[in-house]
Amino acid sequence: MASVRLNSALNLVLASLILTLILFSSAAAQSNSNTDATGGQIAGPDSVGAQLQSDEDSREGFVLGNRITKLKRRLEAMTGLHIGLDYNVLFQHSEGIPAASGVARIYGQWNIGGDRSNLGTLTFRFEDRHLLNNITPHQLGPAIGYAGSTAGSFNNKGKMVTSFYWSKNFANNRLLVAAGVMNPTQIVNTHVFSSAWNDFVNQSILEEETIPYPGAGIGLVGRVYVTKKLYLQATVSDANGDPADPKNFWSSFAKTKEYLTSVEFGYSDRNHDWFGSNIHLTAWHMDARKARNLPPGKGLAFSGNLVVGDRWVPFLRAAMSEGGNAKYTRSVTAGVGLNSKKRGAGRSAIGLNWSRPSPDFYGPGLRDQLTIELYTRRSVLGSLVLTPSIQVIKNPALAPTKDWLGVIGFRARVKF
Repeated sequence: MASVRLNSALNLVLASLILTLILFSSAAAQSNSNTDATGGQIAGPDSVGAQLQSDEDSREGFVLGNRITKLKRRLEAMTGLHIGLDYNVLFQHSEGIPAASGVARIYGQWNIGGDRSNLGTLTFRFEDRHLLNNITPHQLGPAIGYAGSTAGSFNNKGKMVTSFYWSKNFANNRLLVAAGVMNPTQIVNTHVFSSAWNDFVNQSILEEETIPYPGAGIGLVGRVYVTKKLYLQATVSDANGDPADPKNFWSSFAKTKEYLTSVEFGYSDRNHDWFGSNIHLTAWHMDARKARNLPPGKGLAFSGNLVVGDRWVPFLRAAMSEGGNAKYTRSVTAGVGLNSKKRGAGRSAIGLNWSRPSPDFYGPGLRDQLTIELYTRRSVLGSLVLTPSIQVIKNPALAPTKDWLGVIGFRARVKF
């Protein structure tokens, strides 16, 4: 019966999406767009390429920032290597429980083939995630009775390889392909606010928790623009990916043969900030993971965000899933962001998520949750980013005697 409902929903949502895309594409055809540094990206805002561009934008206008940018551009001109370093720390507090974690990262892109319109690029990112208090922010949610994570990326997983892949663009970004170690959250149903280092940290707002994302592992992705604005994308990701165990990347992908696969149909501009204004529908399937006795699953996810007047960015997401050991079976997320007048200087945003916890993941009989997160991000002197935030949770599913929870957070990021 659930499968019938899911299939019926697919037909209804797909028809609605196609109509929306046709109308939106027709309206957007009146405007002109030029290729910029975010055009032709194979992954979303949490990707290395997007982070490097964001870092450069936020340094502009500061003496130290300009010097760093000139030095990095000189290195890139000589070697084709564009590299970045940062250190991120997050402190959270709720119900008398403090939590803190730090993440050191080195990341970059090496353009070693092709011309400006058809770049062949090696993308890499290495991380060290570590504990700074008794528990990490990733552990805080369950500790206070929340069915979810108040900050999923700030954990204690140690040294990891989260990106190491080759990508290439063809025909002025009409066709994009990539293969290698990738984080599925960057290529499956990504959206404009999907960077834990720059935007929301609550996992239900940051990502789509109806999708049982594995960790980074070997994956394949291809995107083709059937028109200037409409695209089709397909992905294959290792269902057992573990970025902390890179020596088993290949054996897990090629020998275990359990995958998360997805197909996405959407609207964006292939040459200008493809995730800034993006509307898409994603259908996914997760294979059974036999070693962990986890069932197969499938689901649908809709995501839409638009840039309005250069500064306002409203967004809406809705998703449903069946099986696969996903955290939620139903989820709706909405909100709006406001960019600073100066590009890269900061952003403020509010997001709201309604979710239905999965009885397979958390157990039966849990109530629906409502989560709100508000943050403001500001760049200081071009190399320091400060982001205070607050989360409010209504009806925490794992704390039936509590109606409300509050989480105060403060994030800092130093970048070079």
